[in-house]
Amino acid sequence: MRSIVGVLFGFALFGCGSAELVLKAPVVDRCSSAKLKGCEEMADGVIAYVDGKKDDGRKQIVRGAAKNAPKEVAAFATSLRTAAKMPGIDSYADTLKEIADLLETTPAGSEIEKPEPRREREEPKPNLRAVAGTASIADAPTCSTSLGPSACARIMSGPATIETLVARCSVPLAIIAGDPSDPHWQIVVPANQMLQASQLALPIADAERFTIAAANGSSECSVTWVAKKSAGGSDGPDTRR
Repeated sequence: MRSIVGVLFGFALFGCGSAELVLKAPVVDRCSSAKLKGCEEMADGVIAYVDGKKDDGRKQIVRGAAKNAPKEVAAFATSLRTAAKMPGIDSYADTLKEIADLLETTPAGSEIEKPEPRREREEPKPNLRAVAGTASIADAPTCSTSLGPSACARIMSGPATIETLVARCSVPLAIIAGDPSDPHWQIVVPANQMLQASQLALPIADAERFTIAAANGSSECSVTWVAKKSAGGSDGPDTRR
């Protein structure tokens, strides 16, 4: 049965100023681009540090840096300095620069793991990984949606689960799973409204497409997302029409 999630994470529109909502997607994205191991732990450390839990955050950041090569850690530090200049993130600029300084002075690749106690054998868990990105709607092809003719950026195919969404657009925006003209679910964000929502569990089924659509073909939109995806799947962009 088709279900439509209407606009309204009302509590999330114009909502909370949580560092996690604003920072997690760009931090995971930059960590993945730098090819670091343990990006979830690194991102959690950055968010804890920004939220004022500096001791806990520092331990997670140092522990994560120690598992990676110096060149990759340095690339991540540089990307955090760049991210600190982005609109919406610049309010955390000073703290992100502190974290970049910490990364650049932490001995990378130096951690020696202590042997863990023997554990009872556990059932294998699904091979999932975090993926994140910021959608670009500029030059996206046109498709038909509930908003009418729209610029449709096809982000990726399932299976995946969307966990965090941060979106704003100068025209109505639709965040869609499945066929844009007959979606499995969609979230419609009104023009010039901010959507910030985390701790979601929105499914993208196997072979379904995750699409961001802007009415009237406008490209003045910003959509950032974080998802869990099976390791064997494609991160996109999905080029199917």
